[in-house]
Amino acid sequence: MEAIHQQLEQIQQQVTKLIRLQQQLQKENQRLRKQLSDAELAKENQEKGLQSLKQQLEQAQLAKAGWSEDEKKQLEKKINQYLKEIDACLAILHTN
Repeated sequence: MEAIHQQLEQIQQQVTKLIRLQQQLQKENQRLRKQLSDAELAKENQEKGLQSLKQQLEQAQLAKAGWSEDEKKQLEKKINQYLKEIDACLAILHTN
């Protein structure tokens, strides 16, 4: 009978340890989820900043007088790319 009592006590201790470990893991999981959320938000902000800088660079390049043929071709390619993207978006909107 004493052996069964000891085994039950050991099982109870192991269950208590597992519960504590689970609680620690849940806290760690919450911390990591918040950290991931913060990192994703920072990434979005950086991407917005990068996009803004790209636009500023393009505007500065457009404002520059005396374009070379290569610059004109690059600008034409970008405009054509934007037009294709706009057309694709319009096509999606019309299908809905």
